[in-house]
Amino acid sequence: MAARPVTLQRAREWMVGALVAMFAVVSMSQALAQTDVSESIDGGLMLSFEGGVPGDNAAIIFRYLNTAHVLPLRIHTISKGESLCSILAELNYPPPCGLIVDLMKRLNGGTDSLDLSQLKVGYQVTVPGLAFSKYTAVRRYESRPGDKDKLNELQSNWGHLGPAELQIGGYASVVTYDAFRTFVATSGDEASLDLASDIGLMHLPNVSVDVVRRIPKEQKVNSSTGEIKDGCISGKLSDPPFDYTELSDYDTSALDAMQPGALSPVDVHLIDEPLLQIPNSARMLNSRCLWGTFDRFVNHSTHLAGIIASPNLGKGFLGLAQNARIDPIEWVKQQGRGRLVPSRVDRNVILGDKLYDVSQLPTPMHVFVAAAQFDDSVPGVKSHLEGVIEDTRQLFIVAAGEEDAGRGAPFSSISAQSPQNLGGLPNVIVVTACVRCMQGDMEIMTEANFSAETSPAIVHVVAPGGEKIPGWIDSSTVGEAAGTSQSAAYVAGAVARMIGRYPNVYVSADRIKKRVIQTSRPIAAMSVAGGLLDPIIMQLDPQSNWLKSNGQWRMVRLAPQPPAFVNFKSRETGVDHPVRPNSIIRVTKLDGGRGFGVYIDLAKADKPLGSVGKLFDVAPDAPFSINTCDEIPVDVSQVEDFIPRVGNAFDDCQVAVVAQQTDVGKEEQDHPDNPAAPKVDCNRLDIAEEEWKKCIGM
Repeated sequence: MAARPVTLQRAREWMVGALVAMFAVVSMSQALAQTDVSESIDGGLMLSFEGGVPGDNAAIIFRYLNTAHVLPLRIHTISKGESLCSILAELNYPPPCGLIVDLMKRLNGGTDSLDLSQLKVGYQVTVPGLAFSKYTAVRRYESRPGDKDKLNELQSNWGHLGPAELQIGGYASVVTYDAFRTFVATSGDEASLDLASDIGLMHLPNVSVDVVRRIPKEQKVNSSTGEIKDGCISGKLSDPPFDYTELSDYDTSALDAMQPGALSPVDVHLIDEPLLQIPNSARMLNSRCLWGTFDRFVNHSTHLAGIIASPNLGKGFLGLAQNARIDPIEWVKQQGRGRLVPSRVDRNVILGDKLYDVSQLPTPMHVFVAAAQFDDSVPGVKSHLEGVIEDTRQLFIVAAGEEDAGRGAPFSSISAQSPQNLGGLPNVIVVTACVRCMQGDMEIMTEANFSAETSPAIVHVVAPGGEKIPGWIDSSTVGEAAGTSQSAAYVAGAVARMIGRYPNVYVSADRIKKRVIQTSRPIAAMSVAGGLLDPIIMQLDPQSNWLKSNGQWRMVRLAPQPPAFVNFKSRETGVDHPVRPNSIIRVTKLDGGRGFGVYIDLAKADKPLGSVGKLFDVAPDAPFSINTCDEIPVDVSQVEDFIPRVGNAFDDCQVAVVAQQTDVGKEEQDHPDNPAAPKVDCNRLDIAEEEWKKCIGM
């Protein structure tokens, strides 16, 4: 079967098709019939059933809701040819119907008073009063370890949900299948949260729960404003334009190593408040600079869009990604003066359907920027949107957020702060802000929220944003603002340019995430997995190994490294850190007379793909050389920087020309979870050379 395309219209179908019937059952205002239902629902729970045996899961939840006296009921009169299962099918209830029918027996006084074999026309039965809508869910599979088995298992076990597979460019597959959604009205927000927590304790697979608040919670975009200067300093726009790349202390020597070439367009989806137009032609620019006061309730999204993609108009500002196409997703809106609320109650569904759509598209990868907060997570409960982000594996760049005053707050994968708490996923990059973004003199914004986890941290890189960044705040006005949102926009622009330069290499979000961390400049803070973003080193050809010595970058071909650990010793504490050579993805000399910073691919140590570990201010405690195919070993102590290529860095030195590594599977082939990986104990110190070659994918 061919995969079925997902359309954003379904975001309204679940409201219009399912909720109208439900509202009639629970005697809500008839005025809803005269208005836009999606904007008029009261508080409650949105329940989504995506996969497995959704009918059984629904029945379990219905039993609980009935006990809690919140399951709406209605009377149904039997028509000719109807059965209890056909009644449920007419209402779009998920299959199988067996356990729900068992519940209906209870609702009708027990088995003896409801003889299923003698249902007659006109017979009245009590049925659950919830109405379901059916939609198409999507799961994306790449060449990660175990993905093929998961795909086959889904198609084999979920046949009742109509699974259909679609191949995408030879590097990914998506499977579409039927999913089901309903809405349960409650007495208030506190009751909704209690019910959601109780459902979470059931640990039902493939079920997500979203709290739809009766009283919208005030929303937050992650920017700080401060005093804005009155009028432009020079009275004129920057001529030539101010290049945002210059805000970060990048490696200037990497400019000469960048490969020329056209950039593919990359879609950047900006999840924020409504977007105002930024100048896109020279005639829109005034001769004098018009300075305005940045209003975070009005100008936030526009300012970020300018950082990402301001076009080169000869003056003004130059965004990080001239190839970026901004797609605004209105997530919040202003209500009254100085208050943001959700743009609409079904925003999670709309964004989820957008992700379903995008996950079925070929390269280049899309970029989603979360510059505003999502709904708080309920402990033990996965929301619909959180599940879709994980299942579709689309790249999310997330602002860490900040407090209005004082020190930032810690967060972890079990915290309520969303989407920051998703930083452990292979497709999510969380960004914090630096005040001084210079190598050797870098300071993280005090107010920025930070990762409470350090092994690995779920904040991944640092980027400019701790100090006010000037830029467009509407089509003719310039202002300035600071915040982790600006930092996330900065990373998004650099990533969009990186993807556009090598769209056939950066075909998975976890590969992009690892590369972003790998090319960042290591910092001492272990609450950040990587360090200071380098928007230029990111642009180096990821299909080559790069070595920097004597101030110059050059490509090198690597011979297989010896089967031994390299021990890096902390210069401060003397602690030993033994590392396998094939797990090293960066060795760089630190500034100020310190030792080395080392990045380690933690996916080779059974961590999620995209996970990176960091050693800071260390030195090898014994001579260690990098073996190259020209048979000239490179002493690591003399190396300024070393970045191996994406995938397997080692070459067959007998082959004159190295094939480009564009197969995502090459990168994960020695992951310990890969069932096809060689069954060799790669941690033995006495491992034979031939076995070691298998461990490193030779």
